[in-house]
Amino acid sequence: MKKTLVAVAAMAVVTGAMAEVTISGHLDQALTSYTGVESTSTSTSVTTYSYTGLMSVMAPSFITFSGTEDIGNGLKANFKIENGLGMNSTNLLASNTAGWNATSSANREAWAGISGDFGDVKVGTQYTPAFWGALTLDPSALNNGPGFLALNVLNSNGALANSQAVTYTSPSISGITFSAQSYSGGGNSAAASTNSGNGFGYSLTYNSGPLYATFAYNSDAVSTATTLTATAHGLYGPTTSYTGLHDHTYAAVAAGDSTVVTLSGLSYDFGSAKVAYMNTQATLNSDTATVNTVGITVPMGAFSLGYSYNTGSLTGVGSSGLTVNSTGHQAVLNYNLSKRTSAYVAYNQSLTSSSYKDSVTVTAIGIAHSF
Repeated sequence: MKKTLVAVAAMAVVTGAMAEVTISGHLDQALTSYTGVESTSTSTSVTTYSYTGLMSVMAPSFITFSGTEDIGNGLKANFKIENGLGMNSTNLLASNTAGWNATSSANREAWAGISGDFGDVKVGTQYTPAFWGALTLDPSALNNGPGFLALNVLNSNGALANSQAVTYTSPSISGITFSAQSYSGGGNSAAASTNSGNGFGYSLTYNSGPLYATFAYNSDAVSTATTLTATAHGLYGPTTSYTGLHDHTYAAVAAGDSTVVTLSGLSYDFGSAKVAYMNTQATLNSDTATVNTVGITVPMGAFSLGYSYNTGSLTGVGSSGLTVNSTGHQAVLNYNLSKRTSAYVAYNQSLTSSSYKDSVTVTAIGIAHSF
């Protein structure tokens, strides 16, 4: 992360002030082989998708502008503007993969706020409290290549990021932090009414020494006579024609129904290795999507090895009552070329164990730079 003093001419003319802005970001490119098999029905008929090329794998590429100003009385004004980057696109400001990095500004933060001894308040587009818990607990840090299962439950059900959001985060008291978020019409719900996407979420987190533990909750409203996709086992692909394993949809819901997402988990850093467990669950009426993740991260000098194993289930799908189970393996070997640049090899495989014969395999070798 690099701090740069940026003289904003218009501001200086009006106020005579200089604004200190932090410019940071992440650039990631990997030669990626991606193969997916998707069932067209419960029969043996399948469609195979494949892709070989460059894409951001360890994390979406993005650029961030953030800053803070001391406004006196122990208060600071803060802001953040983040935009995805299409590293292998002719339009740099429009990203080129589906999912987390679907468009240049989708699921990216843009907020202003105030902080002090009371904690901090942010207003604008923000990640949810549940997202921050998942990001911390997932050994692959919810990466595009190896960390999809938990991310998919969050993203499919309005618990990844929201616009028109107001978030309060308390100061840490004996390692305990509370965060609450309310948002209006800006969630990821598939519903199309003026009230769709309204919701709220919160998290309670303990972070002290080697132990981290969190519980998060998110409720996202839907509208009349709609369906809502919840894929417990899907992965996002590099093209719009293939977005992952079979997307099962819920039955029509009524006004006032909400999708509820919960996340709980803990991690412990032993020094020689860090182990973690995470449960993510989404419910809508009688339908439930659940993913359990266990993982380990092992530092080895300039190298680090991360591995996670996921099990997922999707029950009560529509009127069929079909249960879809899935498993996934993710592994990343990372080599730090410097404090900001790393080379990596990543592998992911996920598959279902139901009558839907879906599978995804991703292998990648790439380089990532943070600034």
